[in-house]
Amino acid sequence: MGAAGRAFLALALLGASACGTVHPQVASATSAKPSIPWLPLAPAHQYVEAPPAVPESPIRIPAGTSPCKATQLEGVSMGEGAAAGNVNMPLLFRNRSSADCVVQGYLDVTVLDSRGAVLVKSTGVAGRGTFFADGPVVPLLMVHGTAFPPTPESGIGQGVPGQAFMNFSWYDCRQPRATHLAIDLPSGGGRFLVPFALRGDASPVCDGRGKNVAAAFRGPLTPTGFAWPPEPDYITVKVDLSAPQTVRHGATVSFLVTITNTSAKTYDMRPCADYDEILKGSKGVFATYQLNCEPAGSLAPGAKATFAMKANLPADLPQGRQYMTWYLKDGRLAAPGAGVWIDVT
Repeated sequence: MGAAGRAFLALALLGASACGTVHPQVASATSAKPSIPWLPLAPAHQYVEAPPAVPESPIRIPAGTSPCKATQLEGVSMGEGAAAGNVNMPLLFRNRSSADCVVQGYLDVTVLDSRGAVLVKSTGVAGRGTFFADGPVVPLLMVHGTAFPPTPESGIGQGVPGQAFMNFSWYDCRQPRATHLAIDLPSGGGRFLVPFALRGDASPVCDGRGKNVAAAFRGPLTPTGFAWPPEPDYITVKVDLSAPQTVRHGATVSFLVTITNTSAKTYDMRPCADYDEILKGSKGVFATYQLNCEPAGSLAPGAKATFAMKANLPADLPQGRQYMTWYLKDGRLAAPGAGVWIDVT
C-alpha cells in the first residue's frame, strides 16, 4: 500500500472509530517505563514502505507434480473492461483433467478470426506485461476437477483456488472480430483453443497513425481465489491513547500514546516517522510532527513504548464533543493509529 493509500486508511480510522468500533473513549496506556518526552520536531517527510512479501504459490505444490499439458487445460473469456484508456480482456483457466499439474509464467497467445487467420500475436518476450495489475511470476498448482463460475464474464478475478487468471489486452484500429484464441504452453506443452468472441479495441493512437495499428499484450498467470499480489510484510502494532475527557477551548491537550509491538518481528522505529493529529470533520489534519522515537530505538516482539504528546487545538474549534485521532505515518506498520473522544468546553 502506498503513501496515499495509507493516508486514506488514517481517514477511514476516523470513520470507524467515531462509531465506537475501533477504540474506546479513553484507552489504557499504562507502562512500567516512563514516557518519552514530547519534542516539537518538524516533519521529516521520510516514509518507509513495508518490504514486499516473498511471492510463492498460494497452494503447496507436491514434489514431482508434472507441468501442465494443453490437453489438461480449458479456458474462458471473462469479457471486457477498461481503465484510463486501456482495455482488458481477461482469461480464466482451469484443469479439466484427472490429475493436478503446474503452470508458471507467460503463455503465448494468438488471436484468430472465423477462418482461422491470425489477427495478432503476443508470443515470446514480445507483448509481456499489461497496464493492469500483473502479479509476480510464481509456479501455480492447477487443481484438477475445479469448475468455472456460472458467469465468469461478470467480473474479473471470479475464479476459485486452483485456477489461474491472465490479463490480456488487444488493440486493432480495424476492430476485427475474433472467434478463438490459440494458447501455447511453454516447453512444448502443446496448444489449446479458447472461445473469444470479441473485437479488437480501437486505441487512441489509431487517430494519428492510420488504420493499421494492431498489438496484443498479456500478463503472467496469477492465482485466483486469493489476494494477489500478496500484501507487503507489515509489522502489526497496537496503539493506545490516554487523554483527558474534557479540555478547554483553545487549550493545549497533553496526552499519552503507547505503541505495542504485537508482531513476531522486531520493530526498529528508525528512521523516526511523522505523525498526524486529526480531528473528525472539517478540520481534518491540524498538526504534523516527527515522532521523538530515538529514545525508544527498537521494540522487540511484545515490547511497548509510551510517548508524551501535545496537541494545540485549533482556535476556531467549536465547543462540544470532538473525536481526535493520532496516526503514525510509517508504511511498515498495519493500522498504526488510534483515537479518543474529548469534550471541548
